[in-house]
Amino acid sequence: MFDPETAQASGIRAEWWDLLFFLILGVIISLAIRLAGTLLVFAFLVVPAVTGLLLSQRLGRIHAIAIGAASAATAGGLYASVKMDLPSGPAIVACSFALLLIAWVVSRFR
Repeated sequence: MFDPETAQASGIRAEWWDLLFFLILGVIISLAIRLAGTLLVFAFLVVPAVTGLLLSQRLGRIHAIAIGAASAATAGGLYASVKMDLPSGPAIVACSFALLLIAWVVSRFR
C-alpha cells in the first residue's frame, strides 16, 4: 500500500492485496457501525490518528500515540460512564475529543 511500484517490481500483486484490505475494512466498519454506533466508530477511526499526527512526525510513534490515545479514551470514557451514569459511547467520544484538544494545544506550543 505504501509503495506499490516497489511491490510490483518485486513481483507482488499489490492491487489484489489492496482490494482485499479495503473489502475487509468495509465489512468491519459496516458491522462495527451496527454494533457500536456511527459516532463511536467514526471517532475511533479518526480522532486517535489525528492525535498521533499532531504529536509526532514518525510513523511508529504516531501508531503508538494513536493506540495509547484510543485506550486512554476508552478507559476514561467507561470510567466516566459508570461514575456519572452516562451513555458509554458518547462518554468515550468526549474523552477522545478532550485528548485531541490537549494534543492540539501541545502541538501549538512546540
